[in-house]
Amino acid sequence: AALALGYTTLLNHSYDPNVDYRHHVDEAFLDIVALRDIRAGEELTIDYEMDLWFDPGEPEPADLAARRADRARRRALACGWAAPDMAIAGHSAGSG
Repeated sequence: AALALGYTTLLNHSYDPNVDYRHHVDEAFLDIVALRDIRAGEELTIDYEMDLWFDPGEPEPADLAARRADRARRRALACGWAAPDMAIAGHSAGSG
């Protein structure tokens, strides 16, 4: 587990985020990466992936667990942590 500080504290929660993180454990830093094209002036959001202590103002999607699992697999692939059996559609364990 890690606690991200700095600019990451400015990212608000969304169940449909437009950014995600890539955790570089050995170097002790995070990359924030776009999940889709982001318009100029659009708020950057991330899924906090925890029980929220506030009302997020949007309903929790029925497929939330699947979405989070997909993002976790993509993170693992991007960071080189993935085993071949973690490959996802359109990706292999050696590609990103």
